[in-house]
Amino acid sequence: MKIPIEKQIKQYYEKDFSNFASNLLIRIKVTHIAVIFLLIINAAFFTSESTSIIVQLIIAILIGIHDYDDNNLKKALTKNTLQAIKLNKVATKDHLTQIPNRRYFFNMGEKAFQLAIRDKTECTVLFIDLDHFKKVNDQLGHDVGDDVLKMVAGALESAIRISDILARLGGEEFAILLPNTDLSGANTLSESIRKLVEKTPYNHQGNEIFITVSIGVAKRDKSDLSLKDTLKRADLALYQAKYSGRNRTMTEAEIHSVNKAS
Repeated sequence: MKIPIEKQIKQYYEKDFSNFASNLLIRIKVTHIAVIFLLIINAAFFTSESTSIIVQLIIAILIGIHDYDDNNLKKALTKNTLQAIKLNKVATKDHLTQIPNRRYFFNMGEKAFQLAIRDKTECTVLFIDLDHFKKVNDQLGHDVGDDVLKMVAGALESAIRISDILARLGGEEFAILLPNTDLSGANTLSESIRKLVEKTPYNHQGNEIFITVSIGVAKRDKSDLSLKDTLKRADLALYQAKYSGRNRTMTEAEIHSVNKAS
């Protein structure tokens, strides 16, 4: 049974590194104490030059052992840090599309969202879903479906800013958090993404397959306490986009207009 990456990280910290580092620290402390003890003894009791030289040689050896252990500890700390970073990247990256995953989105996205609340700045969310994706899997196979997801992820990644937070939430669903962006700006980006995906064909055995996406857009409301609150409204807008014919962008403001008209 495969051990979840989160558990691997926990085991790495709690067992492998902690035991190794603890042993090194004990050895360094013991060497420290021994050196100090011998210095005191040498200064107080050993008046003979030959005895003093022997003691000094022992001290020099102990200092060498201390420095060796200290260097090993520093290397271990560096290696541990790099390993932790590597494991964290694995834990927060979607294995298929190689863009951030759901865990990353809600972790980093929530921080950006709370920052927007604190600074009273605009913040919007795009909820993106591939249209008729089940047909792609059923008719062409899951391998083609995986390639299509990779293609769409690449298109999304190429369309956003460095400050934006993109992730695959699962299946054929993606989300983008846009800091310092109002509803109008988010709608403009959303339409750019929709048109980009629509015009980017996937080549399958010499045939071009065109994919479309539906996108729901919602902005942070004063009553929203977390990213999930805004994402729920973006999901409702996405549902309305699907219901209205797919391959379109729908904002939460447009939902209210549709509801009033009906």
